[in-house]
Amino acid sequence: RIYETGATKYAARNWEKGIPIGDYLDAAERHLTKYKMGMRDEPHLSMAFWNVACALWTASMVHLGLRPAELNDLPNHVGDGSVAPLAPYEVESLREFGLQSHKVELQLKVEKELSK
Repeated sequence: RIYETGATKYAARNWEKGIPIGDYLDAAERHLTKYKMGMRDEPHLSMAFWNVACALWTASMVHLGLRPAELNDLPNHVGDGSVAPLAPYEVESLREFGLQSHKVELQLKVEKELSK
């Protein structure tokens, strides 16, 4: 239902076109804060979850080179000079799901869905 509401408010599949990771996390934090304050005027917990999921999806797409690197607008304090949007564990998860080796097919599928 969160997805449906967003599609009505912003446009279908708008989130897949590219929103900075920091924006998703800021929205998630706002919704978590409101939820913790006891506000139930909106489904704040569900909205926070949606924004975190979108941040992870965007970080994965940036890592795979399927979305612009600029969408990773967060600092990196690891100290290795990289600006990787994912932790090594998350990168390994992408490999386990076979996404690393199927980047081209995935890009074509995403672009086809967005053009609908």
